[in-house]
Amino acid sequence: MKLARAFNELPHDHILVQGVKFLGIGLFAAAAHYGLYVGLVAYAAWHPTVATLAGFIVSTYISYVLNAKYTFHAAMGGVILVRFWLVTVGGGLLNAGVVETLVRAAIDYRLAGVLAIVCGASFNFAGHRLWTFRPPTPPQED
Repeated sequence: MKLARAFNELPHDHILVQGVKFLGIGLFAAAAHYGLYVGLVAYAAWHPTVATLAGFIVSTYISYVLNAKYTFHAAMGGVILVRFWLVTVGGGLLNAGVVETLVRAAIDYRLAGVLAIVCGASFNFAGHRLWTFRPPTPPQED
């Protein structure tokens, strides 16, 4: 209980608070992605590649809205939306690159996938925290 109380007393912009919220939202968005993917393939007869792209787009939007509101307490739209997509696509490309590299190095694809997810999610969190949702810098006084 002391640990939970200490966590709840941290400011909303503390890296630990943001990291936990980012992880929770990421799990929720991943479940939405997978649910939409399976539903579109099983019930709408969509091709799996098209269905996963639809799931990616929807889950990325969910992640954007929830992270802007609850994790980073930031305004939405404009530059922030473009930055969010750039970081997210960068994380996806990193994920694919890690899998490709590890599989070519004879690492089991399942382990490669887990390591790639950790790398991509870490990249996304850092990118969103340091760039996408970075609080504006106050003007300096002369």
